[in-house]
Order: sequence, then C-alpha cells, then structure tokens
Amino acid sequence: MKLLFVEDDELLRKSYSIYLEDLFDEIIEAQDGKDGLDKYYKFKPDIIMLDISMPEINGMDVVKQIRKENKDVTIIILSAHSDKAYLFDAIELNIFKYLVKPLPRSLFKETILKAIESKSNDDKTNCVSLVDNYVWDSYNKILKKDNEEVDLTKNEYKIMSKFCKEEIHYFTLMDLFNCIYTSDEEYSENKIMMILKRFRKKTSTKIIKNIYGMGYKFNIIK
Repeated sequence: MKLLFVEDDELLRKSYSIYLEDLFDEIIEAQDGKDGLDKYYKFKPDIIMLDISMPEINGMDVVKQIRKENKDVTIIILSAHSDKAYLFDAIELNIFKYLVKPLPRSLFKETILKAIESKSNDDKTNCVSLVDNYVWDSYNKILKKDNEEVDLTKNEYKIMSKFCKEEIHYFTLMDLFNCIYTSDEEYSENKIMMILKRFRKKTSTKIIKNIYGMGYKFNIIK
C-alpha cells in the first residue's frame, strides 16, 4: 500500500515518514502542493496525507483537483488550522479524517491504522477471483497470479476493465472489438481472435470460456 505525504515542513515530514515506514510498502514525500499533485498523478497512492498551508498550491485546492477525477482515494488532512470553514470544506470533499496539529502520536497512529483497514476492506470488494489462482483488482487495474503481477498489454487492460465483472454474463467478439478499437476501424474477427489467443497463452486457457451460441465470459469463482 502506498502513502503520499505532502508537507512543506521537511523535518516534520521526515519524522512522520520514518514513523510510518513499517505500515506502508512505499511512502512518497512531496514538499508542496504542486509537487504533491504531480506525484499523485504519477504514483496513484492508496492514501494521501497533507497539510493545508503550503507553497505553490494549498492543501484544499490539491484535494479539490484530486476529487475531480477520484472520489474514493483516502485523504487525511494534518493541519494547524481548526477554522470551521476548513472543516466544512473537508466534509464536502469526503475527507477521511481532519487532524489538528499538534496531536498525540497515539491519535495519529490510530487514524492511519483505521485508514489502512478501511482501504484494505475496499480493495477486497474490488477484487475478482478467477480460475487457476488469478485475481483481477479492478480498482488498481492489476491482474495477479499467486500474488505476482501479470504484465498486460493496453488492449488486455481494456478487456479486463470492461468485461471482468460478475454482472457480465457474456460478451461477443464484436463487443471485444468495439471495446478496443474506434468506430471508424473496420471489424476484423481475426484481430480479436489473435488477442484472445495471446492472452490465454499468457495466462490460462480457462480464464475466458466459450458459451455456445452466446459468446464468451470470464471464468469467475464466486
């Protein structure tokens, strides 16, 4: 799990990062709001912790930018501001927790642990179990085999994202073609069959099964 920590006070940032390093696979540090926003887009963290008063872009504006494209990423504000206007903004922006500095380390750690637990529970609901120990993480767009990530092509990502869902009963070759190619591309059954063949060879011949007279579906284990 990745944490993005945006804080312009370097000493504080380093101190908290060291304190949290055992709880995360990766901690990405950012020194101001612009740096934080750039690193959010680059690394796509699971949890974001940031201050409000920072150079370049303030924390609330960073959150507003992130919320335009991601309504669900867990965000914790760690700030010296206790003004009600900020608190109301935090509610509107679906902030996981608004912590006012200085605060006890025990409260800080408790908040982080709750955020990790909440995120872990969310991740479970986004995972689809497939045959032969494959798991599709629809949130992070990752296919894993025995907890090892499978390297997918752009077209394979598109197919997994659109059709690897429990509510999808079947899809046709034309559905796959429309998922991958633009409307002005001439339909080619051979192109799609080759994509399926390479994908099955890379993963498992059982991962997508034929449904006679209807099409195909992912072999999901319920």
